[in-house]
Amino acid sequence: MMNSDRWDVLKMLREKRRGVSALAIALLAMGMVTVLIFLYRRENGHIRVRSQSEFTEGAADEIVYSIEEEGISSSGDYRLHGWFVRKGQVYSFLNAGMMEEGDGVYNNNHLCYVKNDLVYELPTKLEYRKDVNRILHDGIDYEYSGFYARVPEEDVGNMNDAELGMIAKTPDGEEILYLLK
Repeated sequence: MMNSDRWDVLKMLREKRRGVSALAIALLAMGMVTVLIFLYRRENGHIRVRSQSEFTEGAADEIVYSIEEEGISSSGDYRLHGWFVRKGQVYSFLNAGMMEEGDGVYNNNHLCYVKNDLVYELPTKLEYRKDVNRILHDGIDYEYSGFYARVPEEDVGNMNDAELGMIAKTPDGEEILYLLK
């Protein structure tokens, strides 16, 4: 075998080693992303149980809401769909990208049920609801006041004799519990 042939073989082996290393790094990164997605879904998909004393109690005259769909689905889950607004409540904010200040609604609400001084906070999805502005008609943008929540089948029994509520979280970290009548 000639010297140039040996160099060619060594070059080829070196290139294969680089390819294997790149493949190993890519597989490791994909594995890490998969684990992070699993942990995120697990954390955000379960019911948190907390003491009712952890919340500030909200007054019924501060809120307007509508629960439009409520009931057991064909899969056995309990599902709730509607909208919730703390009427007239806006917060100042800075849009850093536009360098503009403004006022707006802070929609960080979580449906819950309350039973025996415990609050069962449900994973709640925020939804776009253009109709709420037409209903309330007070000049404030409530378009992201919709919600969707579900109670897994295995937890539905815990809701017997419980009161439905909404936890409204404010930008400064306060959590206000409103009981929905």
